[in-house]
Amino acid sequence: MYNNKTNLPTDENIQYETHRIPESNQDGPSFIAKLAVAAIVVAYLGSPIDVIPDFIPVLGQVDDITAIYLAYRYIFLSGKE
Repeated sequence: MYNNKTNLPTDENIQYETHRIPESNQDGPSFIAKLAVAAIVVAYLGSPIDVIPDFIPVLGQVDDITAIYLAYRYIFLSGKE
């Protein structure tokens, strides 16, 4: 860590600290971003306009389930590990 005589960081720590990712980028999405994703998915599910129309058997429901799954992963599973 630090040299006991000079109280300065050693060369190994200086190299490590210059190449690490700042902790603020590891926190994951903010509450506002998660709330926005939830609102967008609810609006998408309630909208009559879909990527794949719901009257197409099976595929129409698959895109809705995919939107729910991706929103779930973003809201609940993303963040600091």
